[in-house]
Amino acid sequence: MTALDMSNNALCGQIPLVWPPRIILLLLNDNLLTGSIPPNLELSFSLQILNLANNRLNGIIPPSLAKYPQLRILNLGDNNLEGVMPSEFGMLSQLLSLVIKNNQLSGAFPPSISNCSYLTFLDIGQNLLKGGIPKTVGNLSKLQVLSMRKNYFEGSIPAEIGQLKYLQILDLSSNRLSGFIPRSIFSLQAILVEPEEGYIMPYKIVYDIKSMYNNELNMNSKGRDENYTYIFSTMSAIDLSNNQLNGDVSSDLGNLKGLKGPWIFELFRGTQLF
Repeated sequence: MTALDMSNNALCGQIPLVWPPRIILLLLNDNLLTGSIPPNLELSFSLQILNLANNRLNGIIPPSLAKYPQLRILNLGDNNLEGVMPSEFGMLSQLLSLVIKNNQLSGAFPPSISNCSYLTFLDIGQNLLKGGIPKTVGNLSKLQVLSMRKNYFEGSIPAEIGQLKYLQILDLSSNRLSGFIPRSIFSLQAILVEPEEGYIMPYKIVYDIKSMYNNELNMNSKGRDENYTYIFSTMSAIDLSNNQLNGDVSSDLGNLKGLKGPWIFELFRGTQLF
């Protein structure tokens, strides 16, 4: 057995320690599992997809999850996990998607995550994370979705985010960020050009994140939190609302001709711009 999908049931109890030795895909999301994630899980070192999202798991995220070198998709979102983000995640060099949203994680965002050079989808929103956003986030050159919403991040927005040429969705809303908005944010290549009808931009992503990543993207639209399971080439978003940003609104904002989607008006809501 190489794939096991038991998602979307009413399974309860704790996560068993022992699993089939050749398994590369394990989906236990959307159940009623409780307890902590065992640090001594016996899974194949060839494991590529692990989804434990939307359960009732608690305790810390065991650093031992980083011992699976082929792991590409890791989703621990919508649980009651606490503690810090393990810096060991930086060892997951093949990781494409990391989702830890809607937990009780605290502490700083580990700069070692920048070693995950293939990462395209990063969602750590709705936690208790604090400290500054490290400049090394600009090293995630393939990143297409970055959500750090509803945390306690402070300090300035690093200009290095503007280096992410594939970034299509940026959500830093509802934090404690301050200072000026770096002009590089308004130079994101994936949002600069308006796609023509029937034409898909080379920097744009078009995928069903529900089937590809077993994930949903949560963003604020017109004052309400909405879950999105599809990201189309015509959908781009920058949400910097509900922070403590100040300074002038750059005229470079008008260059973002590809900025489309239901969140376009969330850009400056609740900020201190003048």
